[in-house]
Amino acid sequence: METDVLTQIRQRVSESIALKQAILADERLISSIASVAKLAVEAYRRGNRVVLAGNGGSAADAQHI
Repeated sequence: METDVLTQIRQRVSESIALKQAILADERLISSIASVAKLAVEAYRRGNRVVLAGNGGSAADAQHI
């Protein structure tokens, strides 16, 4: 059983790395992320708010941001 757990952990970490590599290779996505970040910073600097929402795990992610 221990080996199964270690195999699953390695698989999940490998999948995470592959996803991040795919994001890095997607210039359009990187540009979109940068644009959204810039808009959020500009809103804060003007005294505005950025409202994030989600359902379930996404709600928790929104609270962390």
